[in-house]
Amino acid sequence: MKEYGAKDINDALKYEKILTLYLNSAFTLIQLLAYHVETEGAWIRLDTDRVWSNVIVPSIYDLKYELVNRALSIYDKVSRMDVPPLYDRIKSGDSMQRTIDELVIDMLGLGDGWKSRLNDLYRAIGEEFEYMQRILESNRDTKRRRTEEEEEEGGKQQTRLDMFF
Repeated sequence: MKEYGAKDINDALKYEKILTLYLNSAFTLIQLLAYHVETEGAWIRLDTDRVWSNVIVPSIYDLKYELVNRALSIYDKVSRMDVPPLYDRIKSGDSMQRTIDELVIDMLGLGDGWKSRLNDLYRAIGEEFEYMQRILESNRDTKRRRTEEEEEEGGKQQTRLDMFF
């Protein structure tokens, strides 16, 4: 427990809950989008050296008592819900996502001006996802055309697992 800086297991669990909320915020998502490494097709790599080591996380041990209690209350509420994926919550401006993001704004000390900009932030993230989706589809189409051309030329064919069944 010392690695968490917590006094006991209950204290550690509280801060893990708060960290879980933070990592499910639009602010963490922006950081991940900025540092993701595109690999092939639908895959991206979120490796430690390039991505996670650059994600800024507030010191949850320095949060005010009121903010800790608010975060724990939000976590308890979210943990009992059937929560849609983060992408869907961002695209729809989900009220629970907004609650999480407003908490994170307060955790980061960004001020209320940021709360009024959340719709713009959600729109920007949504557009980034759409752009990534178009790239994915384009890459998939290009790969499919190359495979068809190789088959027509009698070239190397891709071996699929379903060929063995």
